[in-house]
Amino acid sequence: MKRSPCRSEFRNAGGDRRFLAPLLEHFGNTILTAIDSQAIDAAVIALYPDAPGATRNRQVYTPVSAVLKHAGEQLEVRTPAGA
Repeated sequence: MKRSPCRSEFRNAGGDRRFLAPLLEHFGNTILTAIDSQAIDAAVIALYPDAPGATRNRQVYTPVSAVLKHAGEQLEVRTPAGA
């Protein structure tokens, strides 16, 4: 299992930088294996506390899932109902 910092993997995964920038700031150099569902949910609340589910899905859950898959992590990211 890779122990890459988030910052490296997020940059390498590509994708829309406008969605990745806040996630890079939030997770910083956190080791990818430390990111679990609770950490992702905490990022959603910290970054988009009043956003509707679709925004949270587009701007957090989907990009984090893509980065984790790109890095070979096996976490299944589940979006809450309504997202």
